Amino acid sequence: MRKIIIQGYGKSGKAAARLASADGFRAAVYDDFIAPGKLPEKYCPEHPAGIDVFSKAGLIVMSPGVPPNSELRRLAESSGVPVVSELEYGFRHCKVPVLAVTGTNGKTTTVELCAHLLNALGYHTVTAGNIGNPLSSAVLDPNQPDVYVLEVSSFQLEGVNTFAPRAATCLNITPDHLDRYPDFSAYAATKFRIFARTGCPPIINYKLLDSAKRYISDASPITFSANCSEADWRCRDDWAIFNGTKILELPDWKLPGDHNRENLLAALTLVREFAPDRFDPGKLQEAIAGFNPAAHRIELVAEADNIKYYNDSKATNPDAVNAAVETLGSAANVRIILGGLDKDMDFSLLNRSADRIAKAFIYGEASKRISNAVSGKIGCEIHEKFADAVLNACKDARNGDIVLLSPACASMDQFRDYRERGETFRQLVKDYLETEKRMIENK
Repeated sequence: MRKIIIQGYGKSGKAAARLASADGFRAAVYDDFIAPGKLPEKYCPEHPAGIDVFSKAGLIVMSPGVPPNSELRRLAESSGVPVVSELEYGFRHCKVPVLAVTGTNGKTTTVELCAHLLNALGYHTVTAGNIGNPLSSAVLDPNQPDVYVLEVSSFQLEGVNTFAPRAATCLNITPDHLDRYPDFSAYAATKFRIFARTGCPPIINYKLLDSAKRYISDASPITFSANCSEADWRCRDDWAIFNGTKILELPDWKLPGDHNRENLLAALTLVREFAPDRFDPGKLQEAIAGFNPAAHRIELVAEADNIKYYNDSKATNPDAVNAAVETLGSAANVRIILGGLDKDMDFSLLNRSADRIAKAFIYGEASKRISNAVSGKIGCEIHEKFADAVLNACKDARNGDIVLLSPACASMDQFRDYRERGETFRQLVKDYLETEKRMIENK
């Protein structure tokens, strides 16, 4: 029986192992962080002693969470055996067209929105990839869709060589994951790999036009921007405009901010490139108005005594935080909760929004670095625990304020993921407001 080695036993590794078995391979799974006895016996009897174990395989599938400094990864990449990402492995089994979305921020929203619009036009659409449904798992479903819309991370793009989406977009590139890449240029170059084999011109934010020329050969990308008049797709007077022609009037919808308008323009461009014959502005306008974004993205979770409480736990880098603060805040009315696991971010970028932030409540592993970066311009309180930071922000809020969880960091120092962090914030706010209400009633 042919042999495949799967590196990493998280969600992506498990999906790749199932796909390998379904494809008639004998799969061996290895993971730096899981003891051999905790891995399924049918997959992994023991950790490899050296490079010889890898050299006997026909293919090595690398999960996106395996870091470059992993000893197992080093052995795999030195073995001479082809190494591909889980995304690449899943794509090799994909029988329907793929649309792909990458970028530092806004990927999930754009993927969900694109799928929502395609469904409104009559397509059976499935979201997959970094959104939580590995492509290797999705392709095993016997009920195949008309099209996949994939959220694609830089980690997944590190190991692709045949990945060829019908159309793809890069929403933005700002500093992130610099604990994994040697510099920002290496991170950006990895993002732009999404366009290596696309069937349509690259779809990029107009802000990326100059830098894109360094990384992609297509000299004529399709550009979008919320407000730049030189972009192919842009917004003006509540219209989405393509090359000077009004395409559809933008309805009221539940996603505030220019950054979300750009996510919408990117989704519309993907839809138009994939389905020009079915592109119906009336149906799309109705679908946009009815779109319900996922949780943890500038999500209003409570409002009491003219104070609003927002959960933006998905904001794991300074650029995403600035977008949220600039969307919600005015003159020094934001009480912001920052902190978590440090990804080697430049937290001084948060000072761009200093005039809208009344105070920062900082917690967790990155608290000292954040405080050192912003304390000259933003008042700070440092707390060890997340709950203490949230409760003190709530207590400190005044009439007209915004209490905003927008942490600029990953969550894994105190939480399983950003969802658990956001859900904890939601519950803490609910408990705080109920306690305040009881205190007032008992007076």
